[in-house]
Amino acid sequence: MDDKDARGTDGTTDASNTSALGSSSPVPENPTPVAPTEGGIFSSSDTRIETENLPEAQGIVQQAPMSSITPALRTESTVTGDLKLGGTVKKKKWPLVVLVVAVTVVVGVGVWALISNQEEDTRTASKVKTALNQFSNYYLYGTDSTETVQGDYDSNKVYKADTAMEERDVEFFNKAREYYDSFIQVYEQDIRANQGASESENLDDYLNGNVSNFTGMFDFIYRFAMTPALTSEEVFGMFNNTSFESAQQLVNNYYSNLLETTYEPGSRYVKERIIYDLAQVDQYHIYKDNNCLDGENIKNDCDIDPNKYDMTRIEEAIKIANSDILQLPDEVMEDSIEQLFLIQKEEL
Repeated sequence: MDDKDARGTDGTTDASNTSALGSSSPVPENPTPVAPTEGGIFSSSDTRIETENLPEAQGIVQQAPMSSITPALRTESTVTGDLKLGGTVKKKKWPLVVLVVAVTVVVGVGVWALISNQEEDTRTASKVKTALNQFSNYYLYGTDSTETVQGDYDSNKVYKADTAMEERDVEFFNKAREYYDSFIQVYEQDIRANQGASESENLDDYLNGNVSNFTGMFDFIYRFAMTPALTSEEVFGMFNNTSFESAQQLVNNYYSNLLETTYEPGSRYVKERIIYDLAQVDQYHIYKDNNCLDGENIKNDCDIDPNKYDMTRIEEAIKIANSDILQLPDEVMEDSIEQLFLIQKEEL
């Protein structure tokens, strides 16, 4: 029988075999025949065992001392006829080795993932800083450098954005917008990756305060660069080349882009500016109606009765002209430059 037949189902040595080897009682000379179990594997008509012809035992078998008994049992092979050693099976060490290897792999993967995440965070932070530097250097100095901006804001210095606005350099501000959009895109990706903001979530609550303020300022400045305030000559040209009503419509349409700014002070400025420019159209209309226009010039000896006209808008325009609101674009430009220096000194 097999080794497992010599052991119980729980892996211990069969009690019958242990009894046969370890019993201290002598073996009887004539073993009592065992009655066959009814319904055995072979159901012949006669399953009795003849005991008359069994040989007599040649004396009592001496029990071997317990210390000399080998733990292995000899069992007869049913396949080759050879004898196989049974007994306790030696446990293999490979499950433990596999476990150690598996733990090592898991720990290694964890460490690798941690290092990779840290390296990725560093690379992302580096990208954010590089994009910010590129925009800052271009906005302040007109260069494409990615070096960190040094020094502090100087109110007495004229920066590139100042001269570009004065010269109405649309190309400069278009390129500045591209650089700033690239910076914001990388910065927002960094926020979503490291601060847990979902793709659908608004990032206003996550943005650095100075970055958020600058974004509003730059939105207004960029729109103003694309749609600078009308000069008195341009307003007069609109009026002189069309009708009174058409000139009013032209003024309103001209500022439609600026009206969409996200910068709240800028929105107020645009509304005030429209009133101011429409008041100029009203004024030109009154001059023309009283024959006070000489080409593009206004005659000095004109006598106008203001009671004949609605002077409401003109009176409001006078108040606007006496306030500081029309100077807002210049103020926002200076504020944006100072804000950019602050952002440069922060960790985003």
